[in-house]
Amino acid sequence: MTKMSNKEPLISIIIVSHNGRFKELKKVLNYLSLQTYKKLEIIIVGNNISEFMDTFLNSWQKEDNFNKYINFNENIMSYFGSIVTSYHQRKITQK
Repeated sequence: MTKMSNKEPLISIIIVSHNGRFKELKKVLNYLSLQTYKKLEIIIVGNNISEFMDTFLNSWQKEDNFNKYINFNENIMSYFGSIVTSYHQRKITQK
């Protein structure tokens, strides 16, 4: 591992993925692993993914302290959609 300067900022990359995107996700992770800037925190948010993909990502997470993986066992887009809807409703009523 390359020695990092304390002056280098930590850059967080957040990727939301779901079933059917395993091949694309592996490609993205491969590209990110080839980066010369090493102070990257990669956060993968799984949206009700398969057991196979879950096993792969749990293993990937252990490869580096900057790798993070969270899996939601339900459709998180509906959750975030309700947050956005509530926000817009409040903005409309405040005008």
